Amino acid sequence: MPRAARGWVYVVDNPAMPGVVKVGGTGGSVRRRVRQLFTTGVPRAFVLRCCVRVSDWRLAEAQVHR
Repeated sequence: MPRAARGWVYVVDNPAMPGVVKVGGTGGSVRRRVRQLFTTGVPRAFVLRCCVRVSDWRLAEAQVHR
């Protein structure tokens, strides 16, 4: 079983996609991760709306998606 990984769960949206939000997680920098999302071919940068420090970001992100 994988070890718990401290990190962040975050919520972003994008002005180019009204009404759509992305929930993600990272063990590193949230701001760096949000900047990386802009390289995925979207016409505008994502906007960070919320982030929460968690003891296991993989588990927490999966629970939010469920």
